[in-house]
Amino acid sequence: MKINNNSIVITASKEALINEKMNKLIGKSIKSIVYSLSMVVLATIMCSCNKYKHTGEYQHDLAAVQAKNGKWGYIDRSKNEVIPCVYEEAGWFRKGGYAEVSKGEGKYGIIDTNGKEIIPCKYEEISLKDALDDLPVEVKINGKYGVLDINGEEIIPIKYDHLSFYNGRIEARLGNEHVIFDNKGNELLFKEGTMKIEDINLQNNTFKLIDDGDGNQLTYKTIVMSIKKESGKLLSPPYENKEIVKVKCTSDDSGKTDMVRFVITPGAHSLADDVEYMAYPVNTKLRYELVGDELKIFID
Repeated sequence: MKINNNSIVITASKEALINEKMNKLIGKSIKSIVYSLSMVVLATIMCSCNKYKHTGEYQHDLAAVQAKNGKWGYIDRSKNEVIPCVYEEAGWFRKGGYAEVSKGEGKYGIIDTNGKEIIPCKYEEISLKDALDDLPVEVKINGKYGVLDINGEEIIPIKYDHLSFYNGRIEARLGNEHVIFDNKGNELLFKEGTMKIEDINLQNNTFKLIDDGDGNQLTYKTIVMSIKKESGKLLSPPYENKEIVKVKCTSDDSGKTDMVRFVITPGAHSLADDVEYMAYPVNTKLRYELVGDELKIFID
């Protein structure tokens, strides 16, 4: 470098040296900037992760999270807290976009994905039956059980000692009282006892099933044969239900005794082809259970 006419002149050799030093300086600056940005991003992520003690799985695009103060709420997939952490317990969102939540002991309810309490948090216990189409909700208050619909309307009074949900029906018990409802809370006819077969008509393929206690004829739409499994191989439950696909009035091999055949497995071409059935003559007594329009015959 030299001074010429009041100007600084840089020679080629010096220029190369200066460029090398500048490149090193710029390189260090860029690396420093990239590193600094990385640390900011990492700090942001760490801050976001450390905000919650626990994070659940996403259901309906929402995940339950537990804040450091122990309260639960929900975040969306962008990590935004869309339902505040105000709950003592928070379940995942299930069928229909509903979740069970709690505001403390004996304060259970249900919210939707908008955070609205569709069933207020005031019940001792709550259970959304999302396996059923109508989404009934079992609740307990003051030690008694009942059922609400998903909008919080009572469909089965909260007065029963015990509720059982099975085969699309709800069995309610209060002391010795035994009532059967459908999933919408409609009470179904329930009757049980023994019955006998009468008035077998081979020509018309008709017969009557008469209650052995009151003498009334049983009316039904479907019949299920509940057959006890082989002794020594009993499982829970001890009976397996087999839907009756055909009923045939016939006679025994001698042709003297009229019988009713409850066909369980239909044959390929006729009654005799690969058929599983139970046959009973007139006046045979059978144990039964009638729920609504379904008749179940128990075969011990």
